[in-house]
Amino acid sequence: VTSSAYHAYDGSEAYAVLPPCTDGRSTASISHELAEVATDPILKMGWASDDLEDIKTGSEIADICYRAALHPVDGFEVAELWSNADGDCMPKD
Repeated sequence: VTSSAYHAYDGSEAYAVLPPCTDGRSTASISHELAEVATDPILKMGWASDDLEDIKTGSEIADICYRAALHPVDGFEVAELWSNADGDCMPKD
């Protein structure tokens, strides 16, 4: 399997696919996809940024922070997620 993780909606429920490969099974990919399937279960119907620059690369909660650094939380590397409260990608060091 060469694809990475993703999430989708099959018409009745949302789901995330985390392939059994290094790219798709990392804690960073898992945290990225689970956050997005929770906040945007029906694609483009849940939380998404309305900023035009974000929309070009992906406007979901983890896509906005995709190029940001990964951060260790309890020994696991996790993806940064957009925080409306902080106006920035979190967690921070």
